[in-house]
Amino acid sequence: MEKDFLGKAIIMMKNLMKQPCSISFLDLEDPSQADSYHYYSVVPNPLSLQIIFDRLSRGSYLDIKSWKKDIYLIYSNSVRAFGLNHCKSILSSHLVFRFEKMLKELNMRNYSVWSAEYLNYSTKMAQYIQKNTKVRRKKTIKPKQQEIVKPKHKASYLTEVNKFLEASTSLNTANDAKAMAYIISKMQPGLINDDFDVNVHIDDINPETMLQLIEYTKSRFKALHYNYPE
Repeated sequence: MEKDFLGKAIIMMKNLMKQPCSISFLDLEDPSQADSYHYYSVVPNPLSLQIIFDRLSRGSYLDIKSWKKDIYLIYSNSVRAFGLNHCKSILSSHLVFRFEKMLKELNMRNYSVWSAEYLNYSTKMAQYIQKNTKVRRKKTIKPKQQEIVKPKHKASYLTEVNKFLEASTSLNTANDAKAMAYIISKMQPGLINDDFDVNVHIDDINPETMLQLIEYTKSRFKALHYNYPE
C-alpha cells in the first residue's frame, strides 16, 4: 500500500474497531471459555481485529486484497467454529459489511484527493483540448470570433469535469462504485485489478474515459431525480 493510503487505512481500521459488531472480534477467543476448545480445534488460523490492525500498522499488507482477505477470514472462522446462524457469525457478517462500506467510502468518496489532483488534471485537459480541437476555416474566422470560441470551448469542458467531481460524491452505493470502476477498466484496462480495487488518481484517467464517467453520473442523477450541479 502507498504511504498516503496506508495512513487513511489505519484511521479507517480504528473506526471499524469501534463499531458494536467488532467487540467480539477485537481479541482472540478466550481459551478459558467453554466453546473456545472447539474453536481452536477446527480453526487453523485464528485471527482478531487487533492482529489485523498490528499487521496494517507495520505495513505487512502489500495491497488492499490481502488486508480484505484477513477481514473475511474472521467471518469464515466464526462460521466454521459456531455455524452460520450463531450470533458471532451474524456479527462477523455485519463486520464484513461495515468494512466494505467504509473501504468503498475511502476509495470512492475521498473528495479531497480528487480536488487536490484537479488542478494538475485541468491543465492537462486544457492542453489536450488545445491540441485536438480543430478550428474549421481558420483563415476566414475573424480574430474576435476566434478569441471567443476556443477559450469558451475549453472552459465549458473543464466546467463539466468540475461538476462531475462534485456530483460523484453523492453516488455512494456499491452499484455506482462498481459501475464507475467497470467504465474505467473497460476504457483503460490495467488501471483497476480483477477485484475492482479502486485507487485511481485523476491523472491516470484520460479524457475519453472522463467523458464516459460524466455521462454515467448525469444519467444516474436523472434516474434518482437529483439536481446535477450547475
